[in-house]
Amino acid sequence: MGTHLPPLAAWDQALQDAWPAVPAGDLLDAESETWRHGGLTAPTADEAAALGLTGRLLKYGQSSAIALPLLGSETVIRLVVYLHRLRFDTLQGGIRAPWLHPGTVFERPDVVLIGRPRARLHDLSRIPQTHPRLYRPGQGHGADETTPERGATWLLDGSQDMMSLMQQLEQTARPFVVVIDASVAGSGDVRLLDEALANSLPEVPRVVLLTLGQGEPLRAMTTSRARTHLQLMRIGDHQRIGGGAAPRQQLVLLQPSDRTADEALACAFQRYFALYRLQTDGRDAPLQQALATLGKVLRGLNELVVPLPYLEHVLLKATRPGLYPVRTLTRWLELSRNFRCAYGDSQVQLDALAGELERLHMLFMQSVTGKAESMLAALQDALSAGRRVCVLTGTSHEATSLEHWLHEKLDWNWQDHVHVQSMDGLKSYRRAGLPVDEVLITGALWPSRLHWLAIPCNQLTVLAYPFEAQSLKRQIEHWWRQFGCVSAPDGDKYRLWTLSQGTRRCLDADTLPAPAPLTERTTLQTGIYPAKKLVVQVPPLEILEDWLDRLLAEPPTPPAAADATGVTPTELVWIDVEEGDRLPWARPRPVLVLDGDKLEPRLPQDLVPGDCLVLMPQTDERVATQEALFELFLAESHGLEQLMLHAQRWHFLVDQAAARYKPRELVAQLRKNGIEVTEPTVNNWIAHRFIGPRDPKAIGVFARLAQMKDPARTAGLIGNAISQVRAAHVRVGLQLRKAILERVAGAHSVEVGSSTLDGETFDQMIRLVTVTAVRLPAESASERKPAASLVAVAEAVGAQYPGRLLFTGAALRAAKDSTYRELDRFRDCLVLMATRLYAHYHDKQDRMHDVLADFTALSITYKPGMSDVTMGMHGDGRRYKQRTADMNRHFRLGGARD
Repeated sequence: MGTHLPPLAAWDQALQDAWPAVPAGDLLDAESETWRHGGLTAPTADEAAALGLTGRLLKYGQSSAIALPLLGSETVIRLVVYLHRLRFDTLQGGIRAPWLHPGTVFERPDVVLIGRPRARLHDLSRIPQTHPRLYRPGQGHGADETTPERGATWLLDGSQDMMSLMQQLEQTARPFVVVIDASVAGSGDVRLLDEALANSLPEVPRVVLLTLGQGEPLRAMTTSRARTHLQLMRIGDHQRIGGGAAPRQQLVLLQPSDRTADEALACAFQRYFALYRLQTDGRDAPLQQALATLGKVLRGLNELVVPLPYLEHVLLKATRPGLYPVRTLTRWLELSRNFRCAYGDSQVQLDALAGELERLHMLFMQSVTGKAESMLAALQDALSAGRRVCVLTGTSHEATSLEHWLHEKLDWNWQDHVHVQSMDGLKSYRRAGLPVDEVLITGALWPSRLHWLAIPCNQLTVLAYPFEAQSLKRQIEHWWRQFGCVSAPDGDKYRLWTLSQGTRRCLDADTLPAPAPLTERTTLQTGIYPAKKLVVQVPPLEILEDWLDRLLAEPPTPPAAADATGVTPTELVWIDVEEGDRLPWARPRPVLVLDGDKLEPRLPQDLVPGDCLVLMPQTDERVATQEALFELFLAESHGLEQLMLHAQRWHFLVDQAAARYKPRELVAQLRKNGIEVTEPTVNNWIAHRFIGPRDPKAIGVFARLAQMKDPARTAGLIGNAISQVRAAHVRVGLQLRKAILERVAGAHSVEVGSSTLDGETFDQMIRLVTVTAVRLPAESASERKPAASLVAVAEAVGAQYPGRLLFTGAALRAAKDSTYRELDRFRDCLVLMATRLYAHYHDKQDRMHDVLADFTALSITYKPGMSDVTMGMHGDGRRYKQRTADMNRHFRLGGARD
C-alpha cells in the first residue's frame, strides 16, 4: 500500500482483545470445517472482522452497515449462515445478551433478507439449514410453517414500494434481524429502506450489506436518520488485520504511446462536452437525443481494446430493439444524422462531431489501437510469468469480442490464467471474487464502476489514453483517500470494538491520510494504422497575363550550343545497372543521382557502384504521360496555353518542309544559312521529338521552305513562343524533382493546382536503377598511361606467378583494344586463376564448385557457354600444346562490347 502502518495500539489491538467475546467466533475462523462441509470457502480476515463486529453489535440490538470489497454471492450466504448460528447458540443458552437471549429468539426465529429474492433463493438453496423461502401473495402468516428450532430465511423484493414491503414483512416473518442487501447485486433505496424499517420495527436490528467504493449507497447511509453504525473494511485495513502477511496492492496507470488515437479522441471529447453544455437548459430536445446517440459511439471507441471489426461483429449478432436497444456503432452513427437541432449553430457543431466520429470509426475499422496492443502485451507478459490476470471491460459485448480476439492472438490454454469479464451487469458482479494476481481495467471508470478498484489483487492496472490520465489520476486519488487508506487508530472502529460509542452514531469516516500507491507508466505500443496517403503539392506556373508581349518581343540572341545530339563512340560512357542492360550515356551529359533525400546532377564518369539513378525511360507511355503532365500545368496558366499553341506551329513548318525536301536536302539548306546541324537532328525535328530548335535562324529557314507569306515574322513569333515554353519546361522540371523525392519517400499522388495525378501514372515517368559498374571509353595511345591498362596488369600478375598464366597473342591484342577499365577486378580474376584454379588443375586440390565460389564472391561469373557467332570467329583450330584450345570455357568480367 505504500503507507507506514502504526503499531498495534488502537482498533486493531482492540479487535484482538475483544475477539474472544465475539459470538460464534469459531465459525469465523479460516480453518473452520463448517464452510468446507457446506461447499463454501472460509471468510477472509477483513470479512471475518466485519461479521464479528456485526454479531457483537447484534447482541445489544444495534444495527450496523458493513462495506466489503466486491461482495460475491458467498458473502451473503456466509452472513445468513452466521446469523442462523447466532440464533441456534442463543436458543441453546450459549448467548445471553440484551437482544440475543432465548426469549427474544424464541418469539422471533426468522431472518429476513431484502434484495433480489430470485437470485438469493438460488444461492441459499445450497445450504438447506437456512430454509430460504419466497413470499407469495395469500400465503398467510409464517408462524404456521416455522418453529423456533427451525427458523426460516424470508426473501423479499427490495425494489417494490415501502407499503407493500412492510405489509409482506408483517404477514410472513417474525425476524430477530433484517438484512438489507444494498450491494451492487442488491436492489432498492438503502436509505429509504433503513429509515422505514427503523420506524416500523424499531426494536429489530438491521444489517446492511454494502460494496466498498460504491459511492451513492455509502453517501445515502451517512445521511440516513436511522441509528445504523457504518464500518468500512478499507484496502489498508486488510493489511493491518492480516498482520503484514497480505501483499501490498499497487495501482498502475498505464498509458499507450498512441498519439493518433489520443489526439483524435481528445478532440472528439472536447467537441462533445462543448455541445453537452449547450443542451443543459433542456430547450433543444433533438440535440439531447443526438448527444445520447453519439455518446454511445464515443464511449465505445474510447474503451476499444480489440480491432473494431470484432466488436461490430458481436454487436451485430446481439442487435435488439426495445427500451434498452443494442446496435452496432455504425448504426448509431447513421441514426445520429436523423436529428435536427432547434438552433443552426448547434446543428453545425453536431454535424462536425458526427463527421469526426465517422472518420475515427473508419480509421479504427482498419487499425489496431495502441490500447489494444498494450493490453495484449501485458497479457503476454503475465502468461510468460505464470500470473493470473482478470481483464475488466466495459460491457459484456466488449468482453465477448475480446475473448474472440485473444483466441487468435494467445496460446490455446490462455483461459487457464486469463479471466475476461465486464464491469456492467449483475451476472458479472456475481461472478467476481476469483483469486487473481493482477487486474487489468480497460473500460472507463464511470462512478457506477468505481467499486471495481477495491477488487483484491497484488496489482491493479488501469489502461487509459494520455488525454484522460490526469482526470483519472485525480479520481483514483480521491477514491483512495476514502476507501484505500488505513482507518484512524482511535476512530469509530476503535469505539465500536470497545463498545464505547454510547449514544452517538459511528460513520467510520476518519482515516490516516496517505498518498495513493499510484505509478504512471507509458508503453511503447503506438498502434497499427494504415499508411497515410501523402500528397505532393506542386505549385502551378504563373498565369502569364503578358503572354502577348512575350510573344511579340525581340527574339533572343541564339545560344552558342546547337541542337546536335550525335556523339562519337569515344564520348559515350557505358553504365551497368542491376535492373537491366547497360546504358549508353554521353560523357558531358549529367545524370540525376538520388542521394538520401536530395537529387543531385552528376557526370557519368563520376558515378560509383551503388549509386541510385533516376531515369525517365524513352517509351510511348512515358511520352504520353509527360504530355499529360505538362497539360496539367497548361490548364492552370492561360498565358502559357496560348504560347504553347504558337510554339506548336513549328511542327506545321517542319511537316510542310519535309513534304518537299528530303532530310539531306534540309541539312544542306540549313548549312547554306550558316546553321551547323546533323542529319539525326533534322530527323528528330521531323519526328516531333523536340519542341523546337534553339537557333531562331533554323525556324526562319523552315518558314521560308514552307512558303509562308512573311517568313521573318512567323519565325519571330514561333521562336519567342518556343523559348518561353522551354523556360516553362525548366521550371516544371525543378518542381518534378521535388515530386520525385516525395514519391520515393512514399507519397501516393501529385497535385498540380486543382488537378491530381495518381502515383501509378507518375511512376510511368520514373525509373530507379542501381549502378554496378561504369565503363569509360578507350583513350588514345598518347593519353593512355602504361600502368593503367589490361596488358600492364596481366604482365604484373604473370611476373608475380611465373609459369602459371600464358597469354596468347590474340589475348594480348584483345586486352590492348578493350575498353574495359575495371583493373582491380581484372587483377583479382587473374590472381584467382593463378592460385586457386591453378592448384585445382595442377595439384588436384578442392572441387571446381568450391573454386568457382571464390570467383562468384568477387562478382566474376563463370560462363561455360559462348555464342555461336563468337565460336565461329575463334573456332579456327587454335591449338595449345598440340591440342585444340577449348574456347567455350571462360570467365566473364564485362559485357559483349568489352
